[in-house]
Amino acid sequence: MTSHKARSALGISFIGVADMEQSLTFYRDVIGLTVTDSQPWSGGSLAAQWQCPPGSEAEAVLATFPGSRVGRVMLVKFHADSRQEVRAGRETTWIGLGNLNFYNNHIHDTALRLRGAGYRFWSRPTTYEMSEAVGSPTEVVFEAPDSVPVNLIQLIRGTRTQTGDMAAFLDSHGMTPTGFLGEVPAVQPGNGVHRHPARRRPGGPLGCPLHRRLRRLRLLQLLLPLRRHRTDPPQGPDTKMTGYEVLLWVHVLLFVYWLGADIGVFISARSLVNEKLPVPGRAIAAKILFTIDMAPRTSHVMMLPIGFSLAAALGISPITGIWLILVWAIGLAWLGLTWYIRFRTGTVSGRTAERFDVWFRAVLVVVLVLTGAVSLITDAPFSQNWLALKIGLFGIIVASGAGIRLTLKPFGPAFAQLMSDGPSPTVNDTLRSAMRRSYPFVFTIWTLVALLALLGIAKP
Repeated sequence: MTSHKARSALGISFIGVADMEQSLTFYRDVIGLTVTDSQPWSGGSLAAQWQCPPGSEAEAVLATFPGSRVGRVMLVKFHADSRQEVRAGRETTWIGLGNLNFYNNHIHDTALRLRGAGYRFWSRPTTYEMSEAVGSPTEVVFEAPDSVPVNLIQLIRGTRTQTGDMAAFLDSHGMTPTGFLGEVPAVQPGNGVHRHPARRRPGGPLGCPLHRRLRRLRLLQLLLPLRRHRTDPPQGPDTKMTGYEVLLWVHVLLFVYWLGADIGVFISARSLVNEKLPVPGRAIAAKILFTIDMAPRTSHVMMLPIGFSLAAALGISPITGIWLILVWAIGLAWLGLTWYIRFRTGTVSGRTAERFDVWFRAVLVVVLVLTGAVSLITDAPFSQNWLALKIGLFGIIVASGAGIRLTLKPFGPAFAQLMSDGPSPTVNDTLRSAMRRSYPFVFTIWTLVALLALLGIAKP
């Protein structure tokens, strides 16, 4: 049996931070390290140790993994008149060690959640085929606050390799309390981690002009386990779809059937007002239209619960747990109402359901637009601007759908008259006029649906 002992010449890394609260959010809340109370630091020892100007002050917080002699991070915030960066801009010279290492057993899912929370990733998780003695770890690098590169690593367990031995060592030390199982706090713009970063080597603000010593020590490679609660950890790279990826796949399908089928509905609708077609041909076009129209109607409704579920999986939505279940209940009830109206059109109960649907959509528009606007202004309840914008735009789409219904209100009676009495100039004019008035709402929906897809991909 291999004996696993921690051997490290470096037991602690020092990181000069620009925003202590933001750094604590990452190392304490996301990673799950235990932190001490903030300790003031001033006087001659500070100036002598870090060659700071006289009168400089600092505060320090130690983040540790209990019981481990490594994996300790000292966060130091300097209060000084002047600051400088190491490896600023596009400087390629690396000073000191390169990055922090954190280990995780579900690297693809963790990377998706962190990316959704605003952390900048340099690449996607990649499996490296090393030698037979070393093994095949999966790794990905992202930027923590103050542009500190963090390397997430997933090791293959149960193998007689160096990575297998390291995995056994990590397993023997347990995990942090979070294990990335809870919500990942979203990154706030402006300090440390950049939501719109330039392509550059990591640098970062320092406390004092001669503070290079701090950055030379700050990037210790940590042996810090960060595992999910699993009874049978994976024995190789992730190959199965995660729950998030299944939701994402369904989300993409909804976009396809929404926009694609809606174009089919639009083309069929033009046949209804085509005076050159005989009445039976226009009747067939109407049947095709009403059948195809249920695809965008269904996709439109299901976007709401699927979208909020994706946001919850990324850890960027306050709607979780029982509230997310409530969103699903509302979404499924709305879907049932939509199909009920389809099959009960023209009946008393169908008209009652239609009136209820109109009032529900009006309330939903107000809630979604206000939620999106308030979130964009105050960063609450949704702190990610792209997500807040999607919520507000979805409300506008719902409103545009109501606009289509309103403008097409004369269409139904006129088309019924066409079927019973045959074509006439008055009937044809009514059909064409109602159809033309609906075009702005139709094109608005198409544009906004495409914009929603772009926002979901780019996450600006």
